[in-house]
Amino acid sequence: MPFVAVGVTQDEIGSDAFDNFALDDDAASELGKRISALESVDEVVVVNTCARSEVFAVVEQFHSGVEQIIEAISESLNIPKEVVTDVSRVYYDQGSIRHLFSLTSGIESKIVGESEIIGQVRRGFFRAKEKYQAKGRLERVFQKSFEVGKRVRSETTISQGTTSSAYAAIDLALTRIGSVESALVIGLGELGSKVACGLIDKGITTYVSNRDDSKAKSFVAKEDGLAVSFGEWQAILSKVDCAFFVTSSPDPLMNGAVAASLSVGRGQSPLIVDLGVPRNVGSEVKSLEGLLVIDMDDVYAYLDDEMEKRRGQVYFARVIIDEEVSKFYNNDAVNEVVKPTVSALYKMAEEIKVAELERFRSKLAALDDDEAKLVEQVLSGAVAKMLHAPVTKLKAASKDRSERLIDAITYLFDID
Repeated sequence: MPFVAVGVTQDEIGSDAFDNFALDDDAASELGKRISALESVDEVVVVNTCARSEVFAVVEQFHSGVEQIIEAISESLNIPKEVVTDVSRVYYDQGSIRHLFSLTSGIESKIVGESEIIGQVRRGFFRAKEKYQAKGRLERVFQKSFEVGKRVRSETTISQGTTSSAYAAIDLALTRIGSVESALVIGLGELGSKVACGLIDKGITTYVSNRDDSKAKSFVAKEDGLAVSFGEWQAILSKVDCAFFVTSSPDPLMNGAVAASLSVGRGQSPLIVDLGVPRNVGSEVKSLEGLLVIDMDDVYAYLDDEMEKRRGQVYFARVIIDEEVSKFYNNDAVNEVVKPTVSALYKMAEEIKVAELERFRSKLAALDDDEAKLVEQVLSGAVAKMLHAPVTKLKAASKDRSERLIDAITYLFDID
């Protein structure tokens, strides 16, 4: 069964259009559930970040599998199927594996070499694994992708310098307004928590707020921040130098009315940093006089000069990725070929063990429960040791050689 990947990225379709495809964790979980129920899909992982929404799956057939996945995305996000088809990028088999390895290596990110992407991909994988949607082949390919990402970063300089959008946003804010003594962070997901920690590390008084107030309280119990109830963050806006919006709210939190209230009792409005997906600051706010707003597009532009140095490392990263894709794909293909034979071998051995225990049942009747279990454990251990070497060599063989070994094993052990 082939691997497929179907994805939509902010970089390709633009920020405005991507807002319609942005997934928070709950929406990603729901989409994964919907896709896993499809007849043509065997395994699925949904990866959602601030700039991409992607589905990785193992399907029965490529065309029908992709079509059903696109239909599921369309229904889940209430977007016409033809629109989803037009903006989605589809990868097939080795291309899907290469794309995933490229993701975790940071070369597909807007900020080349960024470190946050591995955590985001890992979050999607573990969410799927907990719901038994990723098993076998997808589990192997995702685990391998984390190893590849680590190898690329250790053998190239692709991650040198600022590669975190959280820290880049903070640096940009400081560049724009100079000294920052106090800040507010709204939203304590993965990115928001990093922003808050980065501000605290710089000695900035940091207020944090989250829709779930307990999350803000939990954060300040571990970090040197100040928790603010989600219903009261607007009152803090007029007291801070800078406010970071990092939520997945479907509607803008910062609208014209909230922005207009900032001038009350204050000579200068705070810098507004919109890192939300969808965007947390309404388009009308940017046009207001005396209010400075920056967003992810500004963060990317700020990092462009530094990224130019890292882009030169992409070639070397791709060499590593191609090597790892070839190796993984061959090993995975062998694994799929030999799996039925390995299962048949162990089934045959188990049947022999059970039959022999049954044959000697009358002679074993005098044993107590512990002694009987010990006999069975000894037999199981002997079987496992006997099969270990042939099974290991079978899995390690090349695809062509493994097929010849399968024929030999099938003939010698008389298994189907």
